[in-house]
Amino acid sequence: MKELFLDDNDFTVIPESMGYLKLNILSMKRNKIKHIHSTIEIMQSLQKLELDFNNISDLPASIGKCRNLRFVSISNNRLKSLSDINGLYKLATLNISRNQITQIENVGPFLSITEIDVSHNCLEFIPQGTCLEYPDIY
Repeated sequence: MKELFLDDNDFTVIPESMGYLKLNILSMKRNKIKHIHSTIEIMQSLQKLELDFNNISDLPASIGKCRNLRFVSISNNRLKSLSDINGLYKLATLNISRNQITQIENVGPFLSITEIDVSHNCLEFIPQGTCLEYPDIY
């Protein structure tokens, strides 16, 4: 199986067993996920991750070990910061809009990034040296 769509369900976590499915696409929009466990790092073949409209409050640094990720959308959650996310060199699109993000630090470099959506957050400035200095920002 390469693609798994589990949108509009009642999941509270991403089951660890999904890491062994060698998925390219995982979509779990509109669930009840509050936390992403560090075991997400076993999803080595994952290219697209969609977790919009959940209750996620933080991203584990281990997401940076998902080296094939090209598209990540975690909009409409409860993220308060984006920090210590490194290693996603293939990431082209990052959507973290409509969260509660007040700070971004120790992120990147995202060498392939072309689009980042940080709209509708609580940012007051863009820190120097972050990935937000270069791509198209919405």
